[in-house]
Amino acid sequence: MGAIVTGYCGDEWRDIAAITTPLMKKYASRHGHSFVAYEYGNPQRPPSWQKLLAVASELEESDEVLWLDTDVVIVDGTADIFRDIPAGKIQAMVRHTTNEGDVPNAGVWYVTRSMLGTLMACAMDDRFLHHRWWEQAAMLSRMGFEEEGGICRHVISTPLFLGTHWLDESWNVWRGSPSSISPRFAHACGVVSGRLDYIRGLAHA
Repeated sequence: MGAIVTGYCGDEWRDIAAITTPLMKKYASRHGHSFVAYEYGNPQRPPSWQKLLAVASELEESDEVLWLDTDVVIVDGTADIFRDIPAGKIQAMVRHTTNEGDVPNAGVWYVTRSMLGTLMACAMDDRFLHHRWWEQAAMLSRMGFEEEGGICRHVISTPLFLGTHWLDESWNVWRGSPSSISPRFAHACGVVSGRLDYIRGLAHA
């Protein structure tokens, strides 16, 4: 049994969580996983950094954890994402092709206990404290990605990169995904104006 985790901070995200977390909880129950939603108080770092601590905390009890950003809507819950990860891989996520380059997206992020040291190293990495991708930027740097001129690209295959499984994009569909993809999980990343209504639409599609 794995654990499914999400977390949020502030009134807008509490309203989003009211829509998305019941779907996450139902999905976890359907496939025999635990589920926990963290509501952060007033974190010293930007709230996104709390993801690392939340995942690390759950890895103390579970061998494998799936983090879902709170603006992820489970559209089709029939398949268990944990069963889509090959043996020997220590993390998994979707890798998007965008106008900002080759961008792995940790909004849907499978992590194993062997990642604990990496999580804590990222959590203490102040180089990316106010980066637009926050903790994800710290993780990507350890995977051999770099960002220059607003474009992200992979430059070196680190051990962490080689231990990563790239999920089918249906597990993390966003507005820039090909329209031919039928979403299992739909992600409202990049949606700012009207985000709550957008998520409501996904949840009731």
